[in-house]
Amino acid sequence: MKLPSLSLNGTSARPLFDSYTEARTSLRKSIALLQETWPHARDYSSEDWPVAVAEHEDRLRRLLTVCLELGDLAEHSYTGIKR
Repeated sequence: MKLPSLSLNGTSARPLFDSYTEARTSLRKSIALLQETWPHARDYSSEDWPVAVAEHEDRLRRLLTVCLELGDLAEHSYTGIKR
């Protein structure tokens, strides 16, 4: 993942930090809502349920990866605020 250059010619660190933090907060809420949609066996055939669970876990994993990346970007931006 490429991190933004924190220089005088670019966006200052505070707006970057605030945007990454806000995006991460929103994504955390989305992840919590998605977790509530966990597939139930009663809604699928016995063959389809394991597939639905695997797909659901994959969706969650992808969102969690983005959430971690946003955290890294926010942390990087925060270092520019402290300068």
